[in-house]
Amino acid sequence: MRNRIKNRMTGAMLGIALLGSVCSVSFAGIGGSLTISPTSISFADANPTTNPSITANSTVLIGIAVAGASSTQAWSVHGMANGDLNSATSSIPISNVSWTGVQSSGNCPSGHTCICDNGTMSKTTPVNLINGVANTQTGPGFQCTATFSMVNSWSYDSASYTQSFVITFTSP
Repeated sequence: MRNRIKNRMTGAMLGIALLGSVCSVSFAGIGGSLTISPTSISFADANPTTNPSITANSTVLIGIAVAGASSTQAWSVHGMANGDLNSATSSIPISNVSWTGVQSSGNCPSGHTCICDNGTMSKTTPVNLINGVANTQTGPGFQCTATFSMVNSWSYDSASYTQSFVITFTSP
């Protein structure tokens, strides 16, 4: 029985494309530049008994430079998956993928806060990655490093799974 289960997991690979890369946005007088690197991550096959959680092959740097915002104008960088992780024959709930966010560099103006959020991927509701008020510093702006992880399970079929996670910048 043990060999059958072990062989079932051999070769499983999970990949998520992080859409957004480098883009400039402008609306309601606010300009912004959003950068994401790398633009895809993957999770290697691992034994769920010894590795109940799998960390992605790379951390993701998410940067936002905001200009033209008033001192009280809120903004956010958020993401939403286009669905569950899918293979040709099965799926894994996207809610099994989560991240922790830690500030890498940059600041918001004195008296204002920019925050790197922790979260869980969703296919129904945008989830905050970064939020703040007012402009960020010039240059690279405010940057967060996100470390993605996924719940591991023996119930996953051995397959290659993929999904897109669209990351956007908005201000109400």
